[in-house]
Amino acid sequence: MSNSMAASLTGFSAGLSALVELLDSPLHDYFKQNDCLNFFFCFRWILIQFKREFEYETTLRLWEVLWTHYPSEHLHLYVCVTILKRHRAKIMGEQMDFDTLLKFINELSGQIDLDPVLRDAEALCVYAGENGVASIPPGTPPSLSSQDASIYQQQDEEVL
Repeated sequence: MSNSMAASLTGFSAGLSALVELLDSPLHDYFKQNDCLNFFFCFRWILIQFKREFEYETTLRLWEVLWTHYPSEHLHLYVCVTILKRHRAKIMGEQMDFDTLLKFINELSGQIDLDPVLRDAEALCVYAGENGVASIPPGTPPSLSSQDASIYQQQDEEVL
């Protein structure tokens, strides 16, 4: 793994951990008790910008929202928090360990309703306000910018 990739994943993990702690401390405590604060179970969401979680058109709509960087350049982290909060009762109720949690998160693919997730992510971002901004470590990568979006087009063409 390249140094820049490792730094990005570390920033993502620290930023997501800080936001979960701020916005849902019982869930954060649960992840801490179960040695899940690295948030490896969410890396796919970030690495491919939720590409496998939604149908093609829905993914494009999500990317357009993320590229605006409104209300935050880190809206993708709030989307992650929102999805986790929406499933917290199941995660905590079934006392999922890391492996079970990873399997569960992967099985959410195609099962997430984007509109309420975006609405709730924006609400969490507004609610967190300056505390949310301050909790995300400097250097945490923002949502993919529109200039960087060409990498997905190139990758898709290579696969075909």
